[in-house]
Amino acid sequence: MKTLIILTSINICATPVEHQTALVEGDYSHLDGICINSVFPGDNNCDEDEAKELIDLIDNAKFQYGDDLICGKVFDKVAFVSFVA
Repeated sequence: MKTLIILTSINICATPVEHQTALVEGDYSHLDGICINSVFPGDNNCDEDEAKELIDLIDNAKFQYGDDLICGKVFDKVAFVSFVA
């Protein structure tokens, strides 16, 4: 099983908003909708374990710009996640 991770990086000091995608082995759909806020860490909408899991995933996955992975449709699950910096 593969999960398509769509990461929205929001930098409060810059525009535009950046979208990146990564295809990872396993089911990470439980991370769908999580927003990690590095500016105000207490404002995360997830528990600490989910935040750590997502940060590890962001650090280790090979993210790329563009829609190639979305158009390829070689995934079973999708998770939309956000990172505010």
